[in-house]
Amino acid sequence: MPVQIALSPADMIGADMLRDLPEHLERLFAALGPRAAVVLLEDIGPMTEDDPPRPCPLGQGALPRDLVRRLLDEHVPATTPVIVGHRDLAAQRAWLGAQD
Repeated sequence: MPVQIALSPADMIGADMLRDLPEHLERLFAALGPRAAVVLLEDIGPMTEDDPPRPCPLGQGALPRDLVRRLLDEHVPATTPVIVGHRDLAAQRAWLGAQD
């Protein structure tokens, strides 16, 4: 049974990592982006050390738009599917700069 990687940055970032979020995102995308079969993108909602991260639509949380877009371009093959949630789909597509 083949097993593939899904890169989901919001699921890999903890509250203690927010201080150095750009560095952590750079490392995640560089290490996993080229090998991922799919990228699952959600934003990182408010969190505390006692409260786990809450996923939210792109543009409504802590992910820096320009950095994420650059990392996608640099580390994720153009043929790799990028999946976003169904809430605020038009706004998320605009955040990503998606073309129809």
